[in-house]
Amino acid sequence: ELCARILMMTSEERARSASPPASDITQKLFAPERREEFWRDVERIVHPDTGHATDTAQWRIMCDALREAAKVQALAKANNPTQTQGGVDSDSWQDYARMYDALIGTPMIDSFMRSYIRHFLGKVWSKESGKSLQDCRLLSVGCGTGLVERLMIDELGLRESNLSCFDFSPSMVEISKEVRG
Repeated sequence: ELCARILMMTSEERARSASPPASDITQKLFAPERREEFWRDVERIVHPDTGHATDTAQWRIMCDALREAAKVQALAKANNPTQTQGGVDSDSWQDYARMYDALIGTPMIDSFMRSYIRHFLGKVWSKESGKSLQDCRLLSVGCGTGLVERLMIDELGLRESNLSCFDFSPSMVEISKEVRG
């Protein structure tokens, strides 16, 4: 919260305040040891065998905190637009993209998305269109890391050549390319 408030201050307001520079705060906020601390917190509330959250209230708090951290990163980038990481222009989803599959994607697929996608593409789409899933042409808007799209290709037989994906976040697209090709 402090970092977000400092980043929203004008340069004149920052000069008059006794606050540390925003860059110092963001460096501390997103330092590697903070990431390790975060993963320890995740391990405390995620079942090691299933990967599902064991404390849904704490899970929601952590997801909200990640969203806020993404906003802070966006503000920090706005104050330092030349920031890049790993050869890719940073965006507010840079760190979130790296953690997305483990924290949200895989538990979501395991808990309900796999059955929903199978039902929709296998029954509803096929019945309405009269075509097989292999003939389906799909545009995935907001594909994130491509986890759901990979499921549709690997488990449901969607042809990769019939799938087009888009995501606003270059970081999500980069993770998708690295992990899923």
